Amino acid sequence: GDQIRLRVGRTRLSLTGGSFQAMLAVVREIPGRRFNPDEKLWEIPADVSLDSVQQAVKAAGFRLSPEGD
Repeated sequence: GDQIRLRVGRTRLSLTGGSFQAMLAVVREIPGRRFNPDEKLWEIPADVSLDSVQQAVKAAGFRLSPEGD
């Protein structure tokens, strides 16, 4: 299925469990997020906690897991 790659600090994560557009909408709600075209992932600013990202993802019904799982 679709996945969106994120990096929160040094932690690389995969967002899965929904359509690409639906998951992208959740990512776009994160303040200060920025797409890194070289690495093809979304960088989440250091002042946004991993916990808050996980809560937003869970509330939307998607899954966040360490990249490669």
